[in-house]
Amino acid sequence: GDLLLPSLEDVAGDRLVLAQVGTDRANLVWKNNGKLTIPFLGLDGAVVNQAAGNGSTVTLDGTVHVTRPSDLWANNGSITVGAAISGTAQLNLTGGNTVTLNGASTLTGNINATATMVLGNVGSLKFVPTTAGATNAITGTGAVTLAGTFVIDLGAASTTLGDSWLLVASSGTKTYGATFAVSGFTADAGAPGARKWTTGDGVYQFDEATGLLSVVGSNDSDSDTLPDDWEMASFGNLGQTATGDPDADGTSNRAEFL
Repeated sequence: GDLLLPSLEDVAGDRLVLAQVGTDRANLVWKNNGKLTIPFLGLDGAVVNQAAGNGSTVTLDGTVHVTRPSDLWANNGSITVGAAISGTAQLNLTGGNTVTLNGASTLTGNINATATMVLGNVGSLKFVPTTAGATNAITGTGAVTLAGTFVIDLGAASTTLGDSWLLVASSGTKTYGATFAVSGFTADAGAPGARKWTTGDGVYQFDEATGLLSVVGSNDSDSDTLPDDWEMASFGNLGQTATGDPDADGTSNRAEFL
């Protein structure tokens, strides 16, 4: 069913959850220009329809949590999302206008953009790569402009040399701004759109030209299955072995690392 917002007033209360029932998707129909703040907007198979005047821009603030695939529909005009976005399901950016993401997103589902997508210079997107090829990503066919920050959680990422993850998988035109950054990575001297961003240990690299995150180096220079940074932090040298037990507690170095 539809929830019509004829005027722009902040939504009272702590939570507004729009949930799909069967095949009937919930619709939030937004009729006026300006900014709307919703402390917690749950999208559970829902559509937010920008139905204000043609060419208008509306701004959504607060927080957005996506639990089933949902749409931000830039229908009559553009949508600017200042809200923080979280959840695990896919968020679709649809319509013939622009959706700008200016909040800190921890969403781990795909962002599928058929509308024009902009990651503003104050916005950020989170990616969680795991085994080779497995990650959330920016997908779709819309043009994508990236001026904000990628936050890549490498905690569960493969360290196998050559493994890679396509983070920017959109088939549309991709533009990187001068303010684009990858948190915890350092860029080379390339121009925006051609830069390569590398972790301090030289293990991971993100390539703007391809949208790929890759394992390009090893954090185990002596090939003993113990990461160099862990050995240095634990022992101050790289002279230990996987089977060693320097503290004589009955647990091998490898087991203590794991």
